[in-house]
Amino acid sequence: MFGDWIWLAEQEQKNQRVLFWNGFMVEDLDAPCDVWICATDKYMLFVNGVLQGTGPARSTRQEGWIDRYDVTSLLRKGKNTIAVSVWNYGYSTYQSLYDHGKLIFDILQRGEVLASSGESTWCMKDAGLIPGAPKRNVNLGPADYYDAQCGDGSWFLHPDEIKGWKKAVVCKRINKRLRELPERKRTIEAKLPKRIVRIQDVENDCQVFTVNLRHVLFADRRDADETNLNAFLGCVLRSEQCQRGVISFPNRRWNGIFGSFRVGEKVYEMSDACREIQVEMQEGENFFLMQIHGKYDDLYSHIEFRFEHPLTVCPVKESGFFVTLPTTVLTTCPDGRHEIYEDIDFFTEEEKKVFSCCSLGELQGRATKVKWIPESEVKQNAYILSLMRLGKVVTEYAVKKNHLGILWNGDDVTLLSPPEPGLEKRIIIDFGDLYVGYLSLILKAPRGTILDIYGFENMYQGEVDYTIGLNNGARYICRGGWQSYTSMAKMGMRYAMIRVVFGGEEPLLLQKFELLHETYRIANGGSFACNNELLNRIWKMCDQTMRDSVADVYADSPTYEQAFWLGDSLVSMNVDAYLFGDYEFIRHSIVTGMSATENSPLGNALTPTDWTVTIPMWTMNWILMVMDYIAITGDREIFSEVYPAIRERLYYFESLLTKEGGFLVKSWNLVDWAELDVSNDCICTAYQGILAYCFEKAAEEARVLGEEADGAFFENTSHKMRKFLSESLWDEKRRAYRDCLHADGAWSKTCSIQTHALLLYYNAISEPERKELAETYLREGQEEFVQVGSPFQLYYQYEVLCRLGETDRVIEDIQKRWGEMLRYDSTTCWEVFPGFYENARTRSYCHAWSASPALFMQKYLTGIQMEVEGFREITVDLQEPKLEWCRSSIPTPFGAIDLDWDQSDGHLLLRLPQEIHLRALRAEGFQVRIERTI
Repeated sequence: MFGDWIWLAEQEQKNQRVLFWNGFMVEDLDAPCDVWICATDKYMLFVNGVLQGTGPARSTRQEGWIDRYDVTSLLRKGKNTIAVSVWNYGYSTYQSLYDHGKLIFDILQRGEVLASSGESTWCMKDAGLIPGAPKRNVNLGPADYYDAQCGDGSWFLHPDEIKGWKKAVVCKRINKRLRELPERKRTIEAKLPKRIVRIQDVENDCQVFTVNLRHVLFADRRDADETNLNAFLGCVLRSEQCQRGVISFPNRRWNGIFGSFRVGEKVYEMSDACREIQVEMQEGENFFLMQIHGKYDDLYSHIEFRFEHPLTVCPVKESGFFVTLPTTVLTTCPDGRHEIYEDIDFFTEEEKKVFSCCSLGELQGRATKVKWIPESEVKQNAYILSLMRLGKVVTEYAVKKNHLGILWNGDDVTLLSPPEPGLEKRIIIDFGDLYVGYLSLILKAPRGTILDIYGFENMYQGEVDYTIGLNNGARYICRGGWQSYTSMAKMGMRYAMIRVVFGGEEPLLLQKFELLHETYRIANGGSFACNNELLNRIWKMCDQTMRDSVADVYADSPTYEQAFWLGDSLVSMNVDAYLFGDYEFIRHSIVTGMSATENSPLGNALTPTDWTVTIPMWTMNWILMVMDYIAITGDREIFSEVYPAIRERLYYFESLLTKEGGFLVKSWNLVDWAELDVSNDCICTAYQGILAYCFEKAAEEARVLGEEADGAFFENTSHKMRKFLSESLWDEKRRAYRDCLHADGAWSKTCSIQTHALLLYYNAISEPERKELAETYLREGQEEFVQVGSPFQLYYQYEVLCRLGETDRVIEDIQKRWGEMLRYDSTTCWEVFPGFYENARTRSYCHAWSASPALFMQKYLTGIQMEVEGFREITVDLQEPKLEWCRSSIPTPFGAIDLDWDQSDGHLLLRLPQEIHLRALRAEGFQVRIERTI
């Protein structure tokens, strides 16, 4: 790069957005011109006022990815403008690592530098961004709350007309290696609403306080790691009179601090399953003290008060809220050898005495370390999830002609008039499908009007399924007149609920409300259609799920997380290979997974992040993702690139084996979202089989590289592990494998379908009789076994059943389970099945590990079978077709294989690349035509 890393001269702040621009001159409009750019944490790039894209791809602190944009078609003769908005979060998320804010760019035309980042670049802080806004959640980072009275959302159209610009400063001592992104960039498609669902007047009788405890408890922490602690949060609440109301908490502990609390002398017990309770308030002052007790992934507390007469927080000091500094903190060493702590399940005697205090005076008299929370860390009525889910609908209006303007891309408007005093206006719109991207709007409104925009995924029979654990919202405070704004927060949603708090008596005119859907530039190599319309709908549902889940790497739960989970991605890449054929994307995802060892020698379950969570199966799945990629593409070069990381992880895993060969590991030993008796300190039977297979495959590939010593070591380890599996994890009395062997030597109480499916999938059972029994369990089922709890585990069970010739049963089960998702008006695949959460059908309505039905349709219903890695040889087998007709395409490294057949007229058309050898074509009764592509 020719440019320098640059930033503002003033001191860095948390959650800060900085605007940059440069002019550059162009004389030759025909010569190719490229912008090369990278930033921390997120940029939005405009050239001559036109949005080019966002980035960068997720990176480590040591290495970053440069995006390249061809901007030739946007150039004007003479002066041109590059404008970049850079958002620095100020802390880590589940997809990014904290780093100082900075930007670097070059504009090159035929090798000539037209402009580059440096001291000549103009910059200023975007004063419109509200820095104290609540996070969306710990996974995603800050929400986009913007005050257009202080900033201009359309600044990039005319940066030279705005006052207040200063020269950027060059950042010192930046040691970050930059490389061009080795895959296609993301693409952005504007999605307009399909339907206006509701127009409502709403009463808001809820007070919600958002208290940010991070800085008060841990001043210097910028990480996203969990905290396991004991402390107390409190305040003094004033009530106008004696009254009864509700105190509640919107989120489970994963994304919000809450706990049992006392009001005066009475204690109220709370839990994840019970997060709201009736509370008595006395007239005057009421002492509120809440336990911070256990493991929290986010250090925000969101407290909802619903009382007829509003409460006030007495401003004793600062914001009125205080926290007792933590006296107990448990930290875990995530190396597989040290204890993995669950939630703290004890209070010290001193902590018990603190919680026994019934007044602020009594608490202060105990000489407890109390720290008052600054006003800047407490927000009232800023948590959009709470405001939306607790708003009371007063009036429902019919959708009229004047409400429809935002359905079209034109000069029509959606007109919303102010409601009666004390009420808010609400409109709910449906995009028709679930998308992930950036909200963009054009509107006219009175100054001070507030638009809270909340995205959610499902509204079956008019019931909003709120995103518990996710403040999936954005706030826009209007200046007067016509204005526009494009959010920089990437949000997933099918529906948008817009809450309007008017700043005057004039109506709101909403001319554009769209979601700029951002996804990877998909190759669309695969397709499927058949006579079974339910299967067609399920295939399309899987296809949309995958489209929403490919960003720069696989990004699971595009609404809730957008995180790159290594274990999930094994399923995602296999589905991708049959739906899209985006091999560069798969390869880049695999290479990105190498960075997971920065957190733990076990490998982190997701990357890049400093939230440390180890799931050994997720590391194994990453290794097997490499093997599956080689099988599908024939690209063996990747193994030499990732071999050092694979070798490091496998040698470390071997060091955890008992002398008999059992993989005894202290970690989150997840196999499935189901009630398996598998502890965080055990020899997990499924892991024993999977890891033995990893060693076996690594031995084969190591020898290809000439690493004979490693190959022998891996092979011997595989044999040792399989011997232990055979001798120590089989229960002859139950005639089945137990799910684990606990560290104390006791067998697990459970046997499961999951364990037997995984052992069969990875050929881990060497005894013919046991293998036959395991196959019978999968074919016929076992009521006393733990049953599959997630679509993720069904991927393995379905594959084994198809290998056993039970394809009909698999397709029938797919139609039943995914058909239920369709019945609930879903257009994407659910993360878990109904029943996992206590009061919801599922969590995420879009999760890539659930898209495997499309893979099974293309793999087992079309008739095309890969015989040699990389699709160098195939067989077409239609001896017993399971459909009346089928049209399909399967991508390969040589191009797509197209197969179109119909039993009613007997035609069969096969088009395939000339590099692919057709080993056999079994299609009795069909009139076969074969075409070759070059």
